[in-house]
Amino acid sequence: MTKADVSLYSWNRFITRNFVILPELLGKVLRFTFENHTIKVILPGINHVDRGNEFDPIISVGARRTSDNKPLEFHVNKVDVEVIKPIRIKVPSEALNRNANAYDLFSQKEQEGLNRIADSYKVIAEKSFEYWMRILRWKCDDSRIGSPEIHDYNSGWSTYLYDLDAIKKIWIEPVVFYVRGNRKVGIQQWSEIEDAVQRNLEPPTYVEFKHSAEQNIKIGDLNRAIVDLAISCETYLRSAVLDSLPSGLEPSIVNYVESANINQFISKFFPNILDEDQKKIYQKIKSGLSRLFAHRNKIMHKGITDRLTYDTCQKHLQTTSQLIAIQS
Repeated sequence: MTKADVSLYSWNRFITRNFVILPELLGKVLRFTFENHTIKVILPGINHVDRGNEFDPIISVGARRTSDNKPLEFHVNKVDVEVIKPIRIKVPSEALNRNANAYDLFSQKEQEGLNRIADSYKVIAEKSFEYWMRILRWKCDDSRIGSPEIHDYNSGWSTYLYDLDAIKKIWIEPVVFYVRGNRKVGIQQWSEIEDAVQRNLEPPTYVEFKHSAEQNIKIGDLNRAIVDLAISCETYLRSAVLDSLPSGLEPSIVNYVESANINQFISKFFPNILDEDQKKIYQKIKSGLSRLFAHRNKIMHKGITDRLTYDTCQKHLQTTSQLIAIQS
C-alpha cells in the first residue's frame, strides 16, 4: 500500500454563551501562539446565520433595524478552533480520497497513534479556547461571556400573603427582575483582544475575582461574592501601589509596603499615587471601600454575614468597578 506524507492540524467546535457581536465581526479570524502551537479562533460567517433546525445552530440574529430589517447584532453560539503545529506523518495514499476514519486502511496500531495525536491536539484546543474566553471577559468586562448558565433557587413566583384563618389570599408582592443587557463586541474590543492574546497577556487577578463575584451574586452566594470583591479590591490596591514604587528602592522599604495592613493602602499609600482628579473620584468611594472590607472581615473572622442583600452586594460591586477604573 502506497503512503503519502501529510502535515496535520486539528479542528474543534466549542460552545460560547452570552457572546454578542456586531456585524463587523462576522467571519473574523484571530490567530495567536499558545504553548508553541499556532491557534486560530474562527467566528462564524454570514453563511452560518440562522440555517434552520436541520443544521448545527452556530449563530443567530439578535436584533434588527426597524426601518430595513437589517441585522444589528448576532448571538454567537459556537466558534471553531484550529490548532496548527504541523506533525508530518505517513498515511495510506487512499485515505486522501476516502471519507474520514477509513478503518480498513489503517492498522490497529496506526489508529491508536492517530487517536493519541488527536487527543493531544484537543487538550491544546480546550486550553487555548479557555484562555481566549478569559481575555474576552477581561477586555469586555463581562463575566457572563462564555460562562456556564447559572440559575438560583427562585421559581419566578413572588411572595403571597394569606389570612391564616380563612386561608384567603390578600396580597401578592410585586416581582422584581434584574436584567443586564448583553455586551456587544465590536472591532475596538476585537483589536484589544487580538493584541492581548498575541502578547500572551493574562487577565489581572483583580478582574477575574470581580467577575467571580458577579457570578456568585447571580446565584445568590452573597458571602462568597463579598470575599471575592474584597480580594479584587485588595489585589488592585496592592498591585497599583507596588507598581508605582521606583526601581532600585531599598528592599526593606519594599518589604514594608508589601506587608502593610490593607488599611494603610486605603488611607495612605494608594491616595498618594493619584493625581488630583483621581483623588476626587477616590474620595467618593473610599467610605464604600471601607464598608466592603468591614463586611469581609466579619465574614472571614467572625462568621457574621449581617444579613447581606442583593442590593448591598451590588453597591460593593459598583465600588469595586469604580476603584479599578480610577487609573484606567
